[in-house]
Amino acid sequence: VSAYPAQGFKELQVVRPLMEFDRDALRTHLTARSQEWFEDPMNADPRFGRVRIRAAMDHLKAAGLSPGRIADAAAHLSRAREALDAVTAAVVRRACRSEGDTVLVERAALLAAPREVGLRALAGLLMGVSGQPYRPRFERLERLYDSIAQEQVSAGRTLHGCRIGPAGASEAYFGTDTLKIAPELGRNPTKKARNTGRIAKGETGS
Repeated sequence: VSAYPAQGFKELQVVRPLMEFDRDALRTHLTARSQEWFEDPMNADPRFGRVRIRAAMDHLKAAGLSPGRIADAAAHLSRAREALDAVTAAVVRRACRSEGDTVLVERAALLAAPREVGLRALAGLLMGVSGQPYRPRFERLERLYDSIAQEQVSAGRTLHGCRIGPAGASEAYFGTDTLKIAPELGRNPTKKARNTGRIAKGETGS
């Protein structure tokens, strides 16, 4: 069960009850019962990574990477991602405060987290303020994170439709260590109320 892969359909879910069944076993089962099935043409489209991996499966098996081992690794990575998401959400709740369409961030709290968590938190905050459904490019995100760590954002930086810089005296919720992430001038954040709510709950979207 997963979220519907498009914005604006939060109430919908995609349910794939047969994902854990072997593809060939399913076809054998259907063939034995003279049951036809619909073949998705995208399953043969080499533009998709899953199709290229399927074509290379014989070579992967020869290297000891059976479908079962790959599935086990994917499940492990999924659990690791869930753990990272939980820690990231806790950091966001601790380090941030929403103010309208902007976010105030305690720089020290953001940087105190492990780097991967800090990067995920920063990406989620930028997505929340800008309303963009995708993350910023990782190399640019890392440069911004390093600039924050080295206190090189005093003049303000822009990324992903946001402006990042020191908060003014009236907004220094965390004292002089407060950073402000606001919509970049000339850009309007989309679905502002929804994104502000996500930030307040620590939902980074990363």
